[in-house]
Amino acid sequence: YDLNSKQLFDMAYEGKFTDRNPSLRAAGLLSFKENEKIQDCFVHEVNENEASPFFCQTGPADYKLPHPRVDIYKGFHSDMKECLQPEVDHSFCDVLDKEFKETVYDSYWKKPTGRVADQDPMLPAGMEYDKECFGRPTLRDVTVAELVSPAKSYLDVMKQSRVGHEMYKKTHDDYDPGEQIQRNFVEPFKHNLVWGKNTSCDPQGGCIKKVMTMKSDEDILVSKVLSDHRHRTKHLVG
Repeated sequence: YDLNSKQLFDMAYEGKFTDRNPSLRAAGLLSFKENEKIQDCFVHEVNENEASPFFCQTGPADYKLPHPRVDIYKGFHSDMKECLQPEVDHSFCDVLDKEFKETVYDSYWKKPTGRVADQDPMLPAGMEYDKECFGRPTLRDVTVAELVSPAKSYLDVMKQSRVGHEMYKKTHDDYDPGEQIQRNFVEPFKHNLVWGKNTSCDPQGGCIKKVMTMKSDEDILVSKVLSDHRHRTKHLVG
């Protein structure tokens, strides 16, 4: 079908909306051209100005480091002394001028340095914040040593750790080291299956005898240089 964009636009929204004011015309310019086809929308004409190559205006980055300062730690006179021991203003005018400069900060009035902020404006009238306390007192029936390291045996600790362990698996994903994670897979998955190949390792240690036993008791002749090198670099068995 040879249809222009206006006809396609009318077909797409035909019967979906009701024009309450057919006498009013929409404001703005139409986005489609007269006798425009869909094929023309996929063709982009590029003029000479748009086709000009793009040149980077910035030059290459210079990664050369500046020359190091030789006199930065020359002798005992460095910049660290002024930071640790600044000059103290002894004159009254200098101290007063510095005090007035600090008054512009809100913390100068609400929370002076080294003191607690003034709580009187935020409390009821007549209340002394340094003499009245709120809340319940903390019961100090045990010591810190009993809380951190209670007098329990290893079996008691392990028994208490197992209480609620199944519930903590669901809420906190709390699994013991080496414990299989329950991912709630459904059939035909079986969590008892094991993948991979068996290794030649024997947890019981039965293969150690074969490793420690030589196939033949004949003496093996090696050079002295090789023997000294192995003695220095290799671990001696036995």
